Amino acid sequence: MTIENELDAHISGFHPDALSSGVPLNVELDTTLTVVAGTSYRMLARKLPRYETAAPDKIRRHFLDATGTLHVGEHTVTCALSLRSHQPVLTDSGFPDLEIPVPWWNDRTLRFRFPHR
Repeated sequence: MTIENELDAHISGFHPDALSSGVPLNVELDTTLTVVAGTSYRMLARKLPRYETAAPDKIRRHFLDATGTLHVGEHTVTCALSLRSHQPVLTDSGFPDLEIPVPWWNDRTLRFRFPHR
């Protein structure tokens, strides 16, 4: 039951249609992707003060369900996020200082930009 509850938390936070596939292969893929996404949420939550034990759906609502603008340059991709009430948590966690090289983007670097609070 603990495993089912954990999968339910991941599914409600990642996959809006839950496991609706009719083919067993798709269900296995859906389950695998859901667990990978849930683990990704958990890794993000560990970096955010006061959100270390938050459920995946709360992480999605507060931080990933956001709007912004992508600026694609020759060497960088900048994600300029819109102002949100939970943004100070990301700012205090060091996200504005991150520069992440992404090999499959022709070695462009991903950066985040936040509006001033």
